[in-house]
Amino acid sequence: MAADSITFIGGGNMARSLIAGLIRQGVPAAHIHVAEPVAALRESLATDFGVQVHDNAADAAAQGRTWLLAVKPQVLREVCQSLQALAQASRPLVVSIAAGITSVPPELIELGRACRASPGAGSHHAGADGVLRRLSRLHGHDAG
Repeated sequence: MAADSITFIGGGNMARSLIAGLIRQGVPAAHIHVAEPVAALRESLATDFGVQVHDNAADAAAQGRTWLLAVKPQVLREVCQSLQALAQASRPLVVSIAAGITSVPPELIELGRACRASPGAGSHHAGADGVLRRLSRLHGHDAG
């Protein structure tokens, strides 16, 4: 695992947007891992961005020091529970960008260093640009 690797759990539209922004800002595609259960979406992510794709969350999460949970709110609890042992062992920074979640859920807190961001939100929350700036800085890249 590279010290500056980022793992997305979920490869839908929000993750795609953030991945595109990170790559534009200089984060190497080889340092971005994505867990996506849908084969067609995995293939598209690998083709479009050159990122590393995985068919399950644990394999992808094992590669990253920062995890972005970009999953549907109804599966957030299940995802967090499946990653709990790995999170306790590796102590990643965990950021939830799950839509519709207005506070940090207990399942996320149990993973350790966790926070929540709203990439699609306005100035009251950390918008997509703010999320990208913070991730880029965290991983040693100029966010412009």
